[in-house]
Amino acid sequence: MGWSDASANGGFAPINEMPGGGSATREPIEFRTQTIALASDTISLGSSTAAIVVVELVNGSGGAITLASTPNMQAGQFDGQIVVLRNRRTGSAVSIVDESGTVGAKNRLNAGTGKQLTPGDVLCLSWDATNSEWRQTTTLQAL
Repeated sequence: MGWSDASANGGFAPINEMPGGGSATREPIEFRTQTIALASDTISLGSSTAAIVVVELVNGSGGAITLASTPNMQAGQFDGQIVVLRNRRTGSAVSIVDESGTVGAKNRLNAGTGKQLTPGDVLCLSWDATNSEWRQTTTLQAL
């Protein structure tokens, strides 16, 4: 069936095919909250197979923190999976080190430069299964 014209369905497009060859049985969106307290922490997606995973990051370190672990994020479950990282509006910045130049890095962030999420900022990433890396799709800064 595929994606349909949203106007023909009252403004809603049915989710019957997902990126990565999924089906209607796949949850379209999953919401998670994760506390980040150490530079060695890894952003976790758990066992989510949702097409879009929204992870609200809570900085539990008491100050700005830079995730410098390798890998700094869990691998995606399928090509094209989307992750939306949001730094909770209260607290301090969470920075994610870009690993595009790290030899042998897996499950890496490849955004060209590291990303700093100040409170309220959002970073959207897409999983590239061919290269085993997260690629930046967009960044939204809090107002």
